[in-house]
Amino acid sequence: MASGATTAVLSRMRNLRVVYVTAPSKDAALKIASYEWQGKLHEDSEAVLIMKTQENLLEDLHKVVIENHSYEVPAFVSLPIDGVSQPYADWLLGQTKQSGNSEL
Repeated sequence: MASGATTAVLSRMRNLRVVYVTAPSKDAALKIASYEWQGKLHEDSEAVLIMKTQENLLEDLHKVVIENHSYEVPAFVSLPIDGVSQPYADWLLGQTKQSGNSEL
């Protein structure tokens, strides 16, 4: 199934956080979102992709992202769903159906 590296990437790291921030403009957001990569400071814009799946499918999804992403180190962060409407949960489970399907 998953390699040791994939499993390590998908391990639960309780000290890491995703932070949601609003900014008054794209320029202001770019100024805040600078980051260091390979010893150089970068201010790049990015597109955000939100994917919905089941926990038991995360390792397979991670493989697909790694195989198809241009970044050397793409962000791959899994956030649990603490609450969801039943009709949406039913739809999502149907869309991510797999043998051994788990429930929310």
